Formats: sequence, structure tokens, C-alpha cells
Amino acid sequence: MPNPEFFDDKSDEGWYISRTNDLYVETLNFILYHETSHAEFEHIRKISASNLSSEKQKELELEADTRAIELMISKNRNQNVTELSIIVGLASILFFKNNLSGGQKHPDIDSRLENAIQILKLRDDSSVWSMLCLFIKEWSMRFSLNVNDKGSYKNYKELYYKLMSQVKNCC
Repeated sequence: MPNPEFFDDKSDEGWYISRTNDLYVETLNFILYHETSHAEFEHIRKISASNLSSEKQKELELEADTRAIELMISKNRNQNVTELSIIVGLASILFFKNNLSGGQKHPDIDSRLENAIQILKLRDDSSVWSMLCLFIKEWSMRFSLNVNDKGSYKNYKELYYKLMSQVKNCC
């Protein structure tokens, strides 16, 4: 296996290692921005002081997601990497369980993804759609959800919404 710490960045292997490392770091930046947004908006104090409802706590999570996305966009070094890292950070949550539910305190993952998609204003031909489809397919295989990608689609965006519709109906 290639060593991500020692490689020739001019080689094909090095090019992929650099891209993977970059995506990893940017995804962690998104997660950290999300968590620091909770501090910026004093969410913990609000939750402790106000005995907030489950729905209100979910709103605070979306507020932190939105702020993290705004911060990522403002620091945008590469639009594709920025968009992809936000989606990877959110879609990774899928692999913790076999449904979309965020539980009592977090919004459902499809709501969080849709919030990001709306803020990012993804183009229909964005490579992010294909990654979202891969996430859904891999997640489906891991939990035997049997989503079906058979059929004809204009683009990956259309396929994503078809897959997500199946997931919402089954889980």
C-alpha cells in the first residue's frame, strides 16, 4: 500500500494520495466548523438553560451545519473539494445505522444533506451527485436495504433522488 506520508507527488499514485489527503483534511475542517459553530451560537448554554424541545435542538444542529457550510465556502480553496468535503462529512453519518433518523436531538440525515445541497446550489452535473449515489449504494449494501439503481437517468442528481426516495419508503 502507498504511504500517504512519503510519496512522489508527481507520480499518478502521488496525485491520488494528495487528493485523498486534501479531501480528508477538508472534511475534518467541516466537522470542526460545525462543532465550533455550536460554541459560537452558545447552543450548549441554550440547551441547558431552556430545556429545549427535541425539534428546537434539531434546529440548532441545522444552524451549526449551515454556519459550517458558510465558513467552508468563505475559505474555499477549491470549489469541488469544498462541496465534496461537506457532503462526505454529512453522508458519513449514514454508516452509523440502517435508517435516516437523527434521533431525538439531530435532524434526519436526508434533511441535513438537503440543507447542504440547497446552500451549495449544486449544479446538475456536479460530481458531488455521483458521490452521494455511491454513499447511498454502499450504505444500502452494508445494511441490506436493497435500493435499486436500475433504470435510465438524465444525471446523477436524478438517480440520487430516486435512491433517496426508495430509502425513505423502506427505512
